Formats: sequence, C-alpha cells, structure tokens
Amino acid sequence: MNNKIFQAIGLISGTSMDGIDITLVETDGITLKRLNLGFTNSYSFETKNNLEKAILDPLKLNNNKLIFDTLTKQITEDHITTVELLKKELSFQPNLIGFHGQTILHIPERKISIQLGDSNFLANKTNIKVVSDFRSNDLFHGGQGAPLAPIYHMAMLKSMNIKLPSCIINIGGVSNLTYFDGANLIGFDTGPGNGLMDWYMYKKTNLPFDEKGYVSKKGSTNYDIVDKIIKNDFFKKQPPKSIDRFYFKQHLIDLKLFDLSTEDAMSTIAEITIVSILHALKFCPKKINLIIIIGGGQYNEYLLEEL
Repeated sequence: MNNKIFQAIGLISGTSMDGIDITLVETDGITLKRLNLGFTNSYSFETKNNLEKAILDPLKLNNNKLIFDTLTKQITEDHITTVELLKKELSFQPNLIGFHGQTILHIPERKISIQLGDSNFLANKTNIKVVSDFRSNDLFHGGQGAPLAPIYHMAMLKSMNIKLPSCIINIGGVSNLTYFDGANLIGFDTGPGNGLMDWYMYKKTNLPFDEKGYVSKKGSTNYDIVDKIIKNDFFKKQPPKSIDRFYFKQHLIDLKLFDLSTEDAMSTIAEITIVSILHALKFCPKKINLIIIIGGGQYNEYLLEEL
C-alpha cells in the first residue's frame, strides 16, 4: 500500500522557554525523513518577559482570561513569524504543522497540562492545517501527556542504523529518556533537567543559565540535599511517568538550598539531574549499547563530564 507522503512542519518550545524550534520533515505517518531544514527562533523580548512572569503562578494566569488571551496571542504570533521565516526557504507549501505550544504547567496526576498557543489563529495566518493539543489529548486517553518525544526518538534511532537497545536522553527543562530495542519503546521523564538550574541562576545572579556549567564546576556538591531529593516518591515510580519543571523547587527551598554559596548550590542541583538520569537507566529492561545526549543540557560541559 502506498501511503501519502506529507511535508510537515514541526514546532516546539521546550520548558526552558528560550525559543521556538522549527523543522521540516517528510512522513507517511509511519516512517520519517529529516530534510535538514530547521532553526531556532527566539521569543520576542515582550513574550519572554511575560512568560517568565506567568510561570511564577500558572494557575492564576489560567484563571485570568485577559492576561491568558494576551500571552496566548503573543506566543502564537511568534510561532507565525517562525513559520513564515521557514516558508521563505521553501518552493512549496507544506501540508501540515505540528504545533505544541508553550507548556507553563504540567501536573499529570491531576490531569492538568497547560500549553499556551492558538492553533486556529496559526492555521488561518499561515494557511496550513495545524495538528495540536497533544498533551491534553494523551491525558484524556489515560496517558501522562509527556514526554512527547519518544516516538520521534524511535524514528531517529531506526534511521541511524545503530546497534540496539539504545537510549536517547533529552536534557531540556525536564530530562526524559527514550529506550528502544527494536520491539519495545519506553519513554518517561527522569526528573529535573536544566529547569531548576536555570531558575536558581536567574534568581541568584540574574543570568538565564550556567554557561557551559562553569558555575557548577566551581562548587562542592551537598550530597545530603541530593540524597533527600532522590528519595522522593517520583523516582520510585515505574514508567510511564512525567513531571513539571518546578516539581522540586519548593523541596529545594525547604532543604535550605539558598543557604549555600551559588557555586555549591549549582553543583548540587546539577548532581540531582545527573543522579536522577543514572537512576532512570535502571528501568531499561536490557543492557544498553549506546546513549545519545540531546537537548540544551548537552552544552553544559560540567553536566556531561559528571555523567
């Protein structure tokens, strides 16, 4: 049977909120061909600033229609701009857009996952059909709503023709793991990624992140805090499971993280990310031949050295 081939634009903005990733692929819904067309477009200053305020109290934002609608429109307009930039490089009109939107809150146990973005507005402005609401749809059908990436990671592993079983670990705002052995696909959030580190850096230094892990590298890890966090029930749960980027924020405040020096605190948060990833590997049913690290965390040299 010959399946129709679609040229599809993929849009995603991760929990780090540093910009909109866009790419173009060809797919029949089963197989995937990457066309090496893509880039990251930063959010406008106004959108990023309003997002930073929104995530301080996402439920309050959700209940304030005026602010919610304004930020939704800003985020969608930035996505429209990003799509138009890509379309300028193309000689054809893509068939579909996969639109994730911007996640500001994810509480799967309460069936809550809030993504900002207006798919109808995006479709009307770009004149391309839009597929969206992935997380809420998965929650509705009994899933976790996250992570979304494993089925794509599986397609990547297949196309790379590498020895299985293998893993892809995505260190974004939250870290997640994809395991594929040729038959079984397992995907779940492992725990914190860059989100807590970015939050602390911004709170203490007004910098958006720890460039290459230089601050973390200068510190000494407080293993008492690490051990207490790793004992959290989340890490005992069997996959599938998912988590919000700020799930451990209050835990860290209660454990007196802010009594440490900036360097020691950052080293400690980094160690939590590292240990939680190593812990997650225990859930893989077979010995892994290759681990591929992706996401913003791959640029944190300290994190990779310690892993």
